Amino acid sequence: MKKIIELLFIMGFMALMGNAHAKTANDWLSECIENYHSESKEKNAVTLCSKAIELSPTNDEAYRYRGSAKSILGDDEGAIKDFDKAIEFGDGYAFYYYLRGASKFALNNITAAYEDYLLFMEAENPNENQVSTYCETIANDAAELNNEQLKNPKLREFHQKCISEFQDYIDESPKSGYQKSRSIDAYHKIARTQTLLKDYRGALKSYDAALKIDDEDRTSLGERGTFKEIYLKDNQGALSDYNRAISLADDQSVWYSERAALYRKLNMKQEACADLKKIVELDNTQMYWEDTEYCKP
Repeated sequence: MKKIIELLFIMGFMALMGNAHAKTANDWLSECIENYHSESKEKNAVTLCSKAIELSPTNDEAYRYRGSAKSILGDDEGAIKDFDKAIEFGDGYAFYYYLRGASKFALNNITAAYEDYLLFMEAENPNENQVSTYCETIANDAAELNNEQLKNPKLREFHQKCISEFQDYIDESPKSGYQKSRSIDAYHKIARTQTLLKDYRGALKSYDAALKIDDEDRTSLGERGTFKEIYLKDNQGALSDYNRAISLADDQSVWYSERAALYRKLNMKQEACADLKKIVELDNTQMYWEDTEYCKP
């Protein structure tokens, strides 16, 4: 009997010590944040934040960091669900709307993304890093605002800030030598942001400005060609730009693809099929079935 009591005492003591050293939700969260900020450790961050959430289901920071880690891993749908929870339990902390907007943007849910960005902008003044991140996002994956969004002065003001930021970068950057590509890229970003705002005249001027720095820049020519075709309905101007881009880099398939699509639109079958065959040759691939059917004699 004495031995049984001693054994129970030892087991109870060990259990007590184990509980004393058990990790809390904040412990798991701290490890999650540390992994999130470490290179290529986002999967670990998801696991660790999940442990924090198990112990503290209303911890908004745990949902925020798990959502951000999921977004980096390409799971933006999962990220949005976590940001929803972060907003719910974080008393509407504005930055969570910004994060959710970025994930919606990544999923091409543009209208909903801008709604979240606007909630963020109206709640607080974004810091310099947040402005830069947002501007880079919309400039690299620009999508037009709808008419209602265009009427919103706060949103327009924010996009004008983006344009000013890119212009400041141009003003401070060299226009010659190997660094000129930075200024050219900034003009492209201005043009895309102006396109988003339906300022097509301004966008065309920005592409022209990029080509003044280097009139043989293939990306400027190709992007301006696409812009002319889609937004200005200037098919001949677009064709001229595609031709020039291809003449400067006839080993790159991207502008052959754009020109082939335009040729098809213009019912120039022979020219379109020649470009489609060139793409197959350059990419060492096979022609898509619909293109094969189109190019049959």
